[in-house]
Amino acid sequence: MKKGHYLLVAVLGLATFGVMEWPHIREHWLMAKEVEVDAMTSASRPTAQAILERALQNKAQDQLLVVVGWVTEILPDEQRDVVSYQRFVVRLTNRKPLLIEHNLQIAPRVEGLKTGSELLIRGRYFWNEQGGVLRQTHHDPEQKQPDGWIRFKHKNYG
Repeated sequence: MKKGHYLLVAVLGLATFGVMEWPHIREHWLMAKEVEVDAMTSASRPTAQAILERALQNKAQDQLLVVVGWVTEILPDEQRDVVSYQRFVVRLTNRKPLLIEHNLQIAPRVEGLKTGSELLIRGRYFWNEQGGVLRQTHHDPEQKQPDGWIRFKHKNYG
């Protein structure tokens, strides 16, 4: 075999087996495949990142978003009326913070969260002066809106 062929075999082997051996990389790749738009079939449709940036710039209210974020702060639960919310802050891929309010009356608590935990989250974005809040990260009991969810360690909470 020529030197170039060995290099090609080595790169293909690492690409194939490396992804399988590192589950967190494979999981991140699979999560990204779920939220990104296929450029070959929908070139005119915006990506999840573009939708997020537009929502931030336009100070959007009630905008459905899917985001990837890393937990930077875990806040105490908040009680409003009879509803309890699990609250934490994530740093998004654009480095901006986003408050997550997860309704514990409708969805189970996201167990095992700690600083640095990576999450894939779908919910409704509401702009505020601090950068915004993502709510409705749960199924819609009335089935009037698309369901929200939080995905953490191969489990959906929503």
